[in-house]
Amino acid sequence: MIETQFNHEIELIEDRLIFLQSVLNYSRVFEPLFYRGEKICINQERGALFDLINHYKGELEIEKVRQYRIPESIESKINEVKNKVLNIYNV
Repeated sequence: MIETQFNHEIELIEDRLIFLQSVLNYSRVFEPLFYRGEKICINQERGALFDLINHYKGELEIEKVRQYRIPESIESKINEVKNKVLNIYNV
């Protein structure tokens, strides 16, 4: 049961990582929406998420897992990109 829970959490984290990378790619290829500092913040969260995955896999102690969450203002811009992409694909 616990292993299943960890696998589900890892799956959610991996989904977020893919989503954040997709947002950065969209911004780089189609429409530059993020300032350099905002991209750094997105990558900071990605790094923290990778730490968390490594912890769940037993490769990193919990004390060494970075804690970082993107500020709400940047999260709003990320959601704008999400909406643009969803509109492109009529989802």
